[in-house]
Amino acid sequence: MVPSAVELWQRYIDDGNKACEEGRFSDAEGFYKQALFEAERSDIQEDCLALSVNNLAWVCHRQGKYAEAETLYQKALQMVEQLCGQDHPDVAIVLQCMARLYSASSRGQLAQTLLKRALDIRRKAFGEGHSEVVSTEEEFLQLLRENEARLRRETRQEERQAAQAAAAADTAARQQMEVNTLRDPSVFPPGQTFWSMLTKRPKRN
Repeated sequence: MVPSAVELWQRYIDDGNKACEEGRFSDAEGFYKQALFEAERSDIQEDCLALSVNNLAWVCHRQGKYAEAETLYQKALQMVEQLCGQDHPDVAIVLQCMARLYSASSRGQLAQTLLKRALDIRRKAFGEGHSEVVSTEEEFLQLLRENEARLRRETRQEERQAAQAAAAADTAARQQMEVNTLRDPSVFPPGQTFWSMLTKRPKRN
């Protein structure tokens, strides 16, 4: 019996998930692409399509393909928001994934904004103290600490660069002053040099 489009899609999703669990992310990417192909070419429900896009985004993210992952995450977020509404917990899942991507690619402030939105959605949906809320709060606090540490590093680096530039400018100014002094006829009359003036000084008894 020929499997239906939904059965094929589910098979590829399951194979992709298994490959991820085993650390075979390149294989998982191939399975998720096949699942996405099946979802796009058939009448499968749109939530299956959104899941395919998000899974593919995640595995690209996991492999360091940040640009490709970002595009896919943005597509998945738009789809889930249209399907479920902007405050649905599934939206928080995509937002959290995107926040991790931006954090990994040194865009901590944007990651912070997205993760805060995911936290707000989960607080509204599940209430304070729920396990998903607590875990998201912990991740958000960790992200805040990382952003603060990154900001301190960047500030120290800028201060070092400013100090180096000031020192270089001071050195250049002193060198130019020395050159100007050597060229000043009031300091060294024509035909004389600093060394000749030293040798002509009277000797002390």
